[in-house]
Amino acid sequence: MVAKAVLRRLAVLAVVLWIWPALAQDNGEQNAALKAQYDAAFQEMFRNPSDLDLMFKFAGLAMRLGNHEAAISTLERMLIFNPELPRVRLELGVLYLRLGSYSTSRAYLAKAIERKDVPQEVRERAAAFLAEIDKRQSRHRFTGSAFAGARYQTNANAGPGSPAVRAAGFDAVLDDLFLAQSDENLFIIATVQHDYDLQTQRSETWQTNVLAYASKQRELSELDLGIFEVTTGPRLAFAPEAIEDMTIRPYGLANIVVLDKERFFHTYGAGVHLAKPFGQKVLTDAGYEFRRKLFRSSSDRPTADELSGYEHAVNIGGRFAVTENILFNAHLSAVFLSAKKDYNSNRELAALGGVSIRYDAPFGVTSWPWLFSVSGARIITDYDDPDPAVDPGVTRSDKEWRVAVSNNIGLTRDWSIVVQVQYLRADSNLPNFERENMVALIGASWNF
Repeated sequence: MVAKAVLRRLAVLAVVLWIWPALAQDNGEQNAALKAQYDAAFQEMFRNPSDLDLMFKFAGLAMRLGNHEAAISTLERMLIFNPELPRVRLELGVLYLRLGSYSTSRAYLAKAIERKDVPQEVRERAAAFLAEIDKRQSRHRFTGSAFAGARYQTNANAGPGSPAVRAAGFDAVLDDLFLAQSDENLFIIATVQHDYDLQTQRSETWQTNVLAYASKQRELSELDLGIFEVTTGPRLAFAPEAIEDMTIRPYGLANIVVLDKERFFHTYGAGVHLAKPFGQKVLTDAGYEFRRKLFRSSSDRPTADELSGYEHAVNIGGRFAVTENILFNAHLSAVFLSAKKDYNSNRELAALGGVSIRYDAPFGVTSWPWLFSVSGARIITDYDDPDPAVDPGVTRSDKEWRVAVSNNIGLTRDWSIVVQVQYLRADSNLPNFERENMVALIGASWNF
């Protein structure tokens, strides 16, 4: 059994490692085609050095290849031929912003919108980038998001699909009250990140993240949930002389979880996160986290404190931009929980992956792009000892699939409508823990 489980997990890793180079190869072919277009545009521009359309085309290809210097020199040459080109000044302002030259960027953006006949689109984009410069030049920078909506679940209480269960090692029939029950809820989740500039040469910051979540069930009020969590710590350059652009963030954390208006558990701990980009298309990260979880028993959950314990989690993964509009991501993680009672202690291995595709709104119904995403996860959880209340002769082992499909309907730069469908299936060697759940949600998302 153990050998088979190990082989399965290695197979998951092998698939991820196999897919990644294939995508990288496809991306390399696309880059080669883009480079060929770039070279051809350069030759055309060389033959017609005063053709502004050719210059703009070449600058666009240079930007897509990440050659900001070539794009800047070409756009600046365009202004020599015609100084009254607000869109060109806008693009120059954006390029200098990407390079971190905020004063030069501000000068171009301000010049782009000084005339009264500037197109509204240019004026709005320039204003947004000027606001971004103000944020970056301040020692305090706040970013975040809020998402609120409605969710329907076919198995809101995570109950088994069949009444045939095990109790103290014997076959038993579960009351319908404890079987899978459908329900709807309203929810809101908000995240805020504060970065305090430490004013070092490597742009290091002190980063604090706050997460708040609340949901209200229509019928199953005992599942009303509230979560509040804070993490804080510096984001520093890691071995800058040996490894370029790698950062490390040690942090502390604390949270509290409220269930049905009563404290269910609280947590404190610490972790470390590493991040390393490779060019502009690949970002890899890894981390370790320790949590001390303290559950609180109540009249409705008299044995909850038996879940208290220590949790160790490690993860590694990355994101890969296949093209400008296609993003692939994959992560592997392992979580080890040592609980007060050994039959609650477990180890969880998970493989997660997905792809996001940005595309223009169909029929031009909105002016902002939409985002289609598909993700999946395989989670295997093995427990340390049998639970005598369920079956003293069987140690629990769960295997779970999760699949989600979502579409973000872009309304503006900051607002979107999110529609999502999820499916969860958990198989177990104990019927008490076998379940399925279909989830459908719709909500509005705001980024700031």
